Amino acid sequence: MANEGDFWIYRAKGLYDGWRHVPFSTQYPELKTAVTKDVLEWGLVYVVLILVVSFVFVLPGFRKSERITTSIRIFVGLFVVATILLSNFGQEWEVSRLTTKTPYRAGLKGEIKASIAVKIGLRSVNITLKTDPTVVKFEHGRVNETVDYNERLSWDNEGWTVGRSGFGPNAGRFNQEFREHQRKGSPYPILWIAEYFTFDGEGIRWGRHYLQAGYFTHVMLWTAFSSWILALVLFNMVLRYGGYASLVTGLCLIVGNIIYATLRNPNQLIIPFEDGSLEFHWGWSFWLCLATGIFCFLIGLFVLILDEFAGDKLADFFGIDFAQDLEEIYLDSDDIAKMGKSAAIPSLPHPDSPEPQSSSYNVEMMERSLSNPSAVPERAYRKKSVFRTKVITPRSRAPPPVPQSQRKTTNDDEDYENNPATSGH
Repeated sequence: MANEGDFWIYRAKGLYDGWRHVPFSTQYPELKTAVTKDVLEWGLVYVVLILVVSFVFVLPGFRKSERITTSIRIFVGLFVVATILLSNFGQEWEVSRLTTKTPYRAGLKGEIKASIAVKIGLRSVNITLKTDPTVVKFEHGRVNETVDYNERLSWDNEGWTVGRSGFGPNAGRFNQEFREHQRKGSPYPILWIAEYFTFDGEGIRWGRHYLQAGYFTHVMLWTAFSSWILALVLFNMVLRYGGYASLVTGLCLIVGNIIYATLRNPNQLIIPFEDGSLEFHWGWSFWLCLATGIFCFLIGLFVLILDEFAGDKLADFFGIDFAQDLEEIYLDSDDIAKMGKSAAIPSLPHPDSPEPQSSSYNVEMMERSLSNPSAVPERAYRKKSVFRTKVITPRSRAPPPVPQSQRKTTNDDEDYENNPATSGH
């Protein structure tokens, strides 16, 4: 037995010994609470909101004329990114809810009136069981149970494989998690619902079909995500290619909806209970994916149409230089004749006009006209597109005269004056 001095030495070493009889921290009992929100979904929303708020603080740094267009581009881009990720990881592709009487769990007699909700996502099934009030008395009040459960069973193991039949180590992830819930004594309604997804024989293969539908749909959603990121990059470079990438994004999302609706279940899943049955219908994740796909497809189509008929205004909206999508070419008279009369060939402005011209172009035209007027190439600007070609040609006119006082007598000038082809003699 330790003496009183040893006790005070031990007591002096404690961190939580102020006003306590024992030299250690307070021990609280375990407090189990049901999951109230999907952490992953709300985490994605939180990240996107952080980016939006950060951009709002940066927005005053843009010029006043660019704030509206820049805000639209940023907000639409973040909105599509968020909706694709929420559709991919959202848990409500199919939902069903029911309030019914049901047995509670093994070892306790009596029934409970509970609210049951089932949410099916691409990777898992979420089952909720809750009573009101949450504390239920059993065995004539001798046992109090808190009925507030939220359990998730997943099938997205490595490779998304179904595994062998049964519940052994080679079975699929869903079957193994179901067996674990049986061992720890989960309530009957949760086990009853989860058992429907463990059947894998004859025409009853709900778990297999939902796994396949989730796998191929999530592949299409990740493809849509990557194509949308590519579209955001291309919208700052070549608008037409950005429109193509947006079309691909929309098609991938729509195809993902079609794949899920086709593969999910050839036989309708109906789970009966005492006061009704759980019948599933499309949830917000399904409709969000479909709406985002249509939205991205319309964006791509709209960009392609505007790029064809109002490319300069579209370039101003995205804040890029319209001239970067043009290339400078030279056409001679034969090339222009081959193009036919259908080609619109406006003339360049006169040098006396207020519109400035490129000095290098004027010098080049003058030098070529002096050497061989018939070989003066026509100048053209052609848009890099199969839909539109713009050609601009200079007017057919004699080169401007050079004042005699500004000319320097050189061998080249003498050759030019003595050349009948250029002197006009």
